[in-house]
Amino acid sequence: MANKYQSYSIQVKYHNGDNEKIEILNETEVDNTSYKEMLKVYNEIKDTYKDKNCDIEFCGSSENGCFDVMFTKEYKNTIDIKEIEKLNIYGEETTEELIESLNNIMMSLKERKEYLPNFMGMLDKKTDVYLHQLENKETLGLSDTELLKLCDEISAARIQRRNLKSEISLSCIVNHSKIIDNIDNLIKSTGIKLNKIEMIHENIDNTLKNGGTIKSLKIDEFQYKNFEDRMRIMKQIQSSHERVTYDIGKKMVYGYKKCSCNK
Repeated sequence: MANKYQSYSIQVKYHNGDNEKIEILNETEVDNTSYKEMLKVYNEIKDTYKDKNCDIEFCGSSENGCFDVMFTKEYKNTIDIKEIEKLNIYGEETTEELIESLNNIMMSLKERKEYLPNFMGMLDKKTDVYLHQLENKETLGLSDTELLKLCDEISAARIQRRNLKSEISLSCIVNHSKIIDNIDNLIKSTGIKLNKIEMIHENIDNTLKNGGTIKSLKIDEFQYKNFEDRMRIMKQIQSSHERVTYDIGKKMVYGYKKCSCNK
């Protein structure tokens, strides 16, 4: 099957409409007339694009100009940064703020567990008072309207007690399952000083005002011309940056590295 083609090519077709042609491997130009060499390129680059939303096509061109897609590797169900922004996955809360919220929920569950038995006791006492009034309705001289209201109060109290009993059972399951302890240990492992999240930005501002430094991220941008140029740039800056990414649409390589920022 491979012998009927004069040359081969590898096309990367992104699901956003962008296309890219692969002609090199490890900065070395590949003989596109060799099925074996081009297949090697195809097999090696598949892992490079596994986190992208694209199709990788291995194509053959015959002598009469026919162009066939011999086989395709499809990567789907990934979301690019534009889609993430549309879906607003990031939200408005930072990770620290979400951890703080998680801690508040955990503390509320603990407090609720301690409060529920006392609430049950108060509810039982209130129900006993209502029942005592009902038993002594003649002595108290209650009217039909007052009796009807009293019966409604007793009925509501019983419904509330059943709901409370179910909640106590659920609270016991949550606490006995050690979910809260696990969350507590998770939060402690982050090293975040809880109940002080709202002071983070204020502390940063104060540090800068006092002539201090804050570790931040600097983003370097590099324009590339083609696939080969992009690979060269990414390899060149990889050792000096924390993370390297690229945007195929803008033909830009982005390098992220930590820096000290002064006021």
